[in-house]
This record gives sequence, structure tokens and C-alpha cells, in this order.
Amino acid sequence: MTFLSWLASLGLAIDMANGAPETTVLRGTWVAVVAARELGLDVDQTAAATFGALFRYLGCTSYALEESRLLGDEHEAARVLAPHDKMDQAPLLRAIATELGPEQSAFDRALRTARILAAGSAFSDGYEASHCEGAVLLASRLAVRETVTDVLSALHERWDGDGGPSKLARTAIPVAARVVHVAREGTVHFVLRGGEPGVVRCLERRAKGQLDPDMCKTLAQSTAFLAAFREEPLWDNVLSALEASFEHAFRARPSLEDVACVFGDFADQKSPIFLGHSRRVASLVSGAAGVLGLDPVRTTCLVRAAWLHDIGRVSVPNRVWQIKGSLGPIEWEKVRLHPYVGERICQHLDAGLGRLVGAHHERSDGSGYANGSRADLLVGVLAAADVYAALGEDRPHRERLDEESCRRTLEREASEGRLPQEAVRAVLVAEGHVVDGRSRPPSEALSAREREVLSLVARGLSNKEIASSLRISSRTVQTHTIHAYDKLGVRTRAGAALRASELGLLG
Repeated sequence: MTFLSWLASLGLAIDMANGAPETTVLRGTWVAVVAARELGLDVDQTAAATFGALFRYLGCTSYALEESRLLGDEHEAARVLAPHDKMDQAPLLRAIATELGPEQSAFDRALRTARILAAGSAFSDGYEASHCEGAVLLASRLAVRETVTDVLSALHERWDGDGGPSKLARTAIPVAARVVHVAREGTVHFVLRGGEPGVVRCLERRAKGQLDPDMCKTLAQSTAFLAAFREEPLWDNVLSALEASFEHAFRARPSLEDVACVFGDFADQKSPIFLGHSRRVASLVSGAAGVLGLDPVRTTCLVRAAWLHDIGRVSVPNRVWQIKGSLGPIEWEKVRLHPYVGERICQHLDAGLGRLVGAHHERSDGSGYANGSRADLLVGVLAAADVYAALGEDRPHRERLDEESCRRTLEREASEGRLPQEAVRAVLVAEGHVVDGRSRPPSEALSAREREVLSLVARGLSNKEIASSLRISSRTVQTHTIHAYDKLGVRTRAGAALRASELGLLG
């Protein structure tokens, strides 16, 4: 299933957001699958453990800002602190004092350690609650079953009851969540602390405290479980496991649009300055595609690319995005690489889609992040929408611009040859500006998918029937319907039918 490849690729993005070695999430997912089998879990519990492990860090960007404020580089902090048990205070504080920010002075490191001690459990509680809630909210948009969200709600619970956010203990923690806990700790120690011996030592130390002691004992003695950490081909193994568990983990098949939206919101949660950015760009390119009269295939690809275009941004530490002045050469290099990182993540989805994502900062005159050789019309539309949306958003180094200033800036980019004139015109018309005497007709304000949905709504089909016809979720149908109603200024099916008929959308 294509969307399963998308979900597996989301795991690669999560690794980037955590500063973790590539394939850490996928390896942890496969380890959870093998652990569930070795422990004799039924198909529903195995499915919950499989997708619970895949989505375990889906909420990790939700607390990234707070982590960067207290810990510095949140990627570095994740690597340093991940192997430590939070209840084992002495080695945890030693790592904070000696390993975080090695380039800083001893005084600065001591000051940060003091701030962390002062923050106490409030920081830890916020971290655990945000991770769990963020993961649950995003995964729920993919129509996962309650068994999966139960796992995601218990990501930071502990066998001894000292976890969070609900302070569950022992068997009150879902068995699939306990499997995910073991798989996560085992994978971290395998990657960062010396292979299989590190895994066994971790399970022995964490039993009865953080982890289920019976699981630890069984799995530490399992040849299959220990072999799972090195088993290849990892990508193929994980995809097979996802496919085998899909029906037991999802209420319905999510559309690729649903998955793309989750990618976009996951990236935008990285920092409050980006919240809603991908959604805004997707709306702009959808309208621009209608203005240009693009066919449904190119429109769909363009809108998906808009949702995904900044997924590589999660690879850049928050401290870089929060700099108020000019970026230094090292920070600038991190920023300019994020389209390439996004393309790498998306290469498993679709080659054309990855090309668009990787090229969204290229410019027609070669002044972008790359040599501009790929700056065709579709890239131009995506780039123009990205620029227009960003100009209307506050950034640490500048305030947002008003609509007219955004327009003038975008037109200057076109007149100076950095963005295609046609793309800029389409984005501006889609946003409601009058360009060369042209404004946006109501029908062009609708995306191709909104026109499809509206035509079926007008004919009296229910959301469920439309979802079945177009092979998308009922939630997605509802979203498209609301957007179409807003754009046409109607509130009822009858009004929608009349407006659709007037605009020639029922042919």
C-alpha cells in the first residue's frame, strides 16, 4: 500500500526531528514487532505495538521549543539524555553537566544545570504530556483505532508508577505500550550504547523500575529478539509488518492527503513561528492551480508538495530558527540544507513529489538554495506560495508584512527574474489580489478536489458516499465541503447546488 510507504517515511522525518541516527524509528518498530511475536501477543495487541512504535515520537516536535530554551540544542540533548533513566538522577545530571554543550564554558554548563534543577518535575511533566497528546492528536487524524491511541497516551508511563502523564503502573499500562517501552529502550541502547550487550544490560537494569520485569526477562533471553536489532532488509521488513497489522490498527484507510497534512503539521509544530505555515501554503497553491487550470494530477502533486515542502525543517535545531540577527555560516548551512533533507525523506513517496519538495527554495535566476535548474512552473508556484505565506508571518528577525507589502515583494521577485511571472500572478489572484485586471472567479477559488466534492454534495450524496466514491476519508470530505462553502458564500446543500450549477461545476 502506497500510504504505508508514506507512514514509514514519516519515521525518517521523526528521526531528523530527534537528531537520532537514521532508521532509529524503523528499527524500533521492527524490534517491537518481533518482541510482540516472542511474547505471544494477539493480532490486535501486535498491531497496536507496531503502530505505537512507529508513531511513538510523533509528538516530539510539540515540546521542541521548551526543550531548546532549557537544554540548548534539542537534538544534542536528545542524543545525550536518551539512554538515561530519568529516575537515576546522578548519571543523568552528570551527563547534563559534562556532555551538553561541550563547546561552552564550565560556568555556562553549570548555569544550565542549575536552571534544569530549578525547573524540576514541571519540565519533565510538560515534556511527557506534550509528547503523548501531540502523538495522539496527529495519529487520530489517520483514523487509527483506540488500541493505538491507548499506546500513545502511555508512552512515558513506567512500571513503577513514576512516569506520566497519568501515573499508570504495572498492568494498568496497556501491554502493547509496555512492548513499545522495551523496544524503545533497547533500540536506544543498541544504537548508542554498544549493540546487543548494551540491550541486555539495559533490560536488566530497568526491570521493575521503568520496564515490565517479566517482559525484560523473557526478551533478554530471546535469540530472535536480540537478532531483530540487526535484521535486514529493515525497510522491507517494516513495510511487511505494517501491511500485516493495518486492518487491526486502523478504522479506515487514510488518504495520502490525510498523511501529507500530518507531515505538514508535524513540521510546523517545530516552533510557534511556523504554526499553520504548511496549511497556508497548501491553500495558496490549491487556489493557484485553479487559476492556472492545472489538470487534477498536477494539482494533487502540487498540493501534496505544499504540505510536505518544509518537512526537512525538523532537522534544524530550534535555536537556529530563533536567532534574531544574521545567521552565522554554520547556522546558515543547516538552514540551506533543509530542502535537501525534505527531498531525501520524500524520495520514498514519489520521485516527482520529492523533486518539488527539494526545489522549493530554488529560483529561476539561480539565486536560491541550489542552482535554479529545476525552477519550472510547478516549482515556481510552490516557491511563490511559500514566500507569500512566510512574508505574512512573524519571524524573530522581522515583523510580518501586510498584504499589499507581500504583493509588492512577490511582484518584485517576478520582475527581477527570480520567480516565474505566471506563477506569481496565479498565487496573487488566488489570494484575492487583482492582477492585470483579473480577479479570482468563485470557481477558480476552488481546488480540483473541492470541485469534485461539491459536485457530489450538490447531487445529494452523503459524506460517507462521497468518501467511498473518491476513496478519501469522511473527515477529508467534510473539510473540503467546509472550504468550498466558505469560498462560495453558502451554508446549505441547496445553496451549494445552485452556486455549483451557476458556475458550471456539475458537468
